[in-house]
Amino acid sequence: MYDAPFKLHICKMKDEHPEKTFKQLGAEYGVTGSTVSDWYRKYRLYGDNAFDPDALRLENEKRLLSLMKENDDLKEELEILKKAMAFFAKSDL
Repeated sequence: MYDAPFKLHICKMKDEHPEKTFKQLGAEYGVTGSTVSDWYRKYRLYGDNAFDPDALRLENEKRLLSLMKENDDLKEELEILKKAMAFFAKSDL
């Protein structure tokens, strides 16, 4: 298939020449426009690491850890809200 430097080069060409369509860039480099579009979408999300599997794995692990912490924080907030609701429900009686 195509290596990471090749994909990065095409994505950077799109940044340098925004007037060119994905189809035009693909034709210049011998790939389909939809392939260039897919690469570019990934490049916009992950930058220069978009085509480095190890870097992507690390990015995904960081994101997962962040989401797990956020989930724990939300669970704790929910417990506090439940206790507050129970407290106020008792005081209404």
